[in-house]
Amino acid sequence: MAPPGSALPACLLGLLLLVCRGDFGRSSELAFVVEPSDDIAVQEQPLILYCQVEGIQPITITWRKNGVMIVDSENAFMLANGSLYVSRFQRVRGDGSSDEGEYDCMAQNHYGLVVSRKAKIQAATMSDFHIHPQNAVVEEGGVARFQCQIHGLPEPVILWHKNSMPVNTDNERYTLLPKGVLQITGLRAEDSGIFHCVATNIANVKFSREARLTVSGKWQGNDNPMGCSHQRSITSQKDPQQESGTGTSIALCPRTGLLEQMTPSRLLTETGLGIVDCMNYFMA
Repeated sequence: MAPPGSALPACLLGLLLLVCRGDFGRSSELAFVVEPSDDIAVQEQPLILYCQVEGIQPITITWRKNGVMIVDSENAFMLANGSLYVSRFQRVRGDGSSDEGEYDCMAQNHYGLVVSRKAKIQAATMSDFHIHPQNAVVEEGGVARFQCQIHGLPEPVILWHKNSMPVNTDNERYTLLPKGVLQITGLRAEDSGIFHCVATNIANVKFSREARLTVSGKWQGNDNPMGCSHQRSITSQKDPQQESGTGTSIALCPRTGLLEQMTPSRLLTETGLGIVDCMNYFMA
């Protein structure tokens, strides 16, 4: 039997060996310092997926896409720091393959193996406009709204231009609402103009069709509350029976934008045209 205390030199010897090997104070387990993360890639542009591992060397790193090992090629290869470099990202290649997918990196040394989280890589896209702004005629003091709608990845940023210049959103009457809506309140004559929207993301920049905003003056006359045009601005067709007060006239009402049948409740002779009340009208 070994005398008491004889085990102490053996412990010291083991400790000395660890120090000499450089393993003392270091974990033999592998751990990720940086893992690949989800990303949106631009067509025909380079893409880098990062992977960094700490542990006892030598450490071997390999990459997989959708569970299949990636072999170094002209298009995709691993850098010295373990990151994956894709030289020209393509959503669809000539052979039908795609650089889109789920990527992970795998690290291995003498003590074990670790696999990173999966990183989802998608291509940046932008569709055509689904909704374009439409021409509008709105009374002074009213509210005008224009809308653009377009889909993309990432979500496109929509900005508005008036007469080819960016809309001044510092003006509190101009408000950008969700879903690509531009709202203008308290309309004034100077708000009239040509509007279009510009959609931007990392994939593209697209311009909508143009739309004209016309701000019309408010009706000020009190002698014609139903909104019929003055005799100087209407086109009127007199009924011969009108002279007897029993006929009807046809005149243009701005409230409807249509020729309306009129009753000869008021008949004036200025300029030879009668001013009549609207029989069929729509109040604003």
